[in-house]
Amino acid sequence: VDSTSASVDVRDSPLDPHFLSSQFRVELVDNFGYLMRFFRKVEELVDNPPSNCPPIIAVDFEGVKLCRNGELCLAQFCLHDDQCTVYVLDVFSLGKDAFQAKSPRGTSVQSILESPAIRKVWFDPRNDVDALYHQFGIETQGIFDLQVAEVAERRNRRLGVRYVQGLFKCLTNCPSLSDKHKLFAEKIDILGKNLFEPENGGSYEVFRMRPLHPII
Repeated sequence: VDSTSASVDVRDSPLDPHFLSSQFRVELVDNFGYLMRFFRKVEELVDNPPSNCPPIIAVDFEGVKLCRNGELCLAQFCLHDDQCTVYVLDVFSLGKDAFQAKSPRGTSVQSILESPAIRKVWFDPRNDVDALYHQFGIETQGIFDLQVAEVAERRNRRLGVRYVQGLFKCLTNCPSLSDKHKLFAEKIDILGKNLFEPENGGSYEVFRMRPLHPII
């Protein structure tokens, strides 16, 4: 993904040299071979965690009106030891087996989400964990909620806090992000909302469409 133009160059293998040299990569996990590859990456992180902290995985989920009754379609993961790659797990295509399939060492998406030893960095996980529990029986542990942390950070600066903020506003207000990254976040935010938000002319059904739209 080109973070300047928000354009996408599709490659047919995660071993493609152009894919490997990209500064932002999205790896679609839509079969069990790629799922096993993802588990090996997680196991490498668990075996070699960052110093003085547990293994860290950024997590997010998307779906059609996602909650305990709304369909969960996509799971997204980014590992602390490879912050250039986002793994997008196609739950809609793989079904419940996406959470229960195991590696030879017993690693599964369910075990990753339920492990208190692996820290899951999440932005407002309320609807996500609601869907995971009621639809798949997954009791997620080890969550670090970025939205709550942002509230704590503002209060630490003695600011008045009446509301939590959305992800896009938090990103644009983040002093450690470059202008380039903020512009990229804005472009992706607009392109994505135009595809899935009904008030912007989109439809949440886009999460069910296959092949997945590159922007999604």
